[in-house]
Amino acid sequence: MNLKGEAVRELDLPPAVTSLQVKPEVVHQVVVGLRASRRAGTAHTKDRSEVAGGGKKPWKQKGTGRARHGSIRSPLWIGGGAVFGPRNTRNYGHRLPAKLRAQARAMVVADYLSGGQVAVIDSLPLEHKTKLYAELLRQLKMTKGKCLVLLTAKEVDHRRGFQNLPNVTVAPLSGLNALDGLSAARWLVTEDGWRELLAFVKS
Repeated sequence: MNLKGEAVRELDLPPAVTSLQVKPEVVHQVVVGLRASRRAGTAHTKDRSEVAGGGKKPWKQKGTGRARHGSIRSPLWIGGGAVFGPRNTRNYGHRLPAKLRAQARAMVVADYLSGGQVAVIDSLPLEHKTKLYAELLRQLKMTKGKCLVLLTAKEVDHRRGFQNLPNVTVAPLSGLNALDGLSAARWLVTEDGWRELLAFVKS
């Protein structure tokens, strides 16, 4: 389509795209792994060495008739340190083989292409003004739902025109993965981006 949302040329999907079998279990495994790797792991509890106070022995060791204690910050005490609580040093990341990630990406790309969820335009506005890019999405009828704009290495300057629009995510096409792809209902690419998407499936 052109900038007015008019169809100007037909693009045929190669057999490699239409014949690719999408395996939900593979895509699910990769998505779970990618989400886990992005998890911050900031939950943190203090152990007895980190809780303030407790430097003095509460009472003498013998002769009081009470149980012996060395610090009021023991896990046995209210206000004491936590035992086996979450630590901010934990890494939730999963190691995913590169071939598995590429396979899941190819499946997602093929599914979106076959399902007509990828809008291809012949060019982008020359001026990087948000108003022009908002009008472009309106002409393409992509204002409802989340939209993922994938830019090639030569188109990165156009990020400025899209980045302030609501429900629009802009990402480099070379870094596309299954999780980012599934996060949007529709994708927007140029013809150069279209060729790169096909290369993901063929590889």
